[in-house]
Amino acid sequence: MKLDGTPVERFGRWGNYDGQFRMAHDVAVGKDGAVYVGDIGGGRVQKFVAGK
Repeated sequence: MKLDGTPVERFGRWGNYDGQFRMAHDVAVGKDGAVYVGDIGGGRVQKFVAGK
């Protein structure tokens, strides 16, 4: 997000496939810069890496 709170980028949508979420509930960023999203509705954690 920008300092004024506006989003810079968005990803994901509702669903069960890669990059989709049923009920995303937690987000973390690893030391390597990867973004991890916990999806309680899908029962999984997805990892996102820039450029992939």
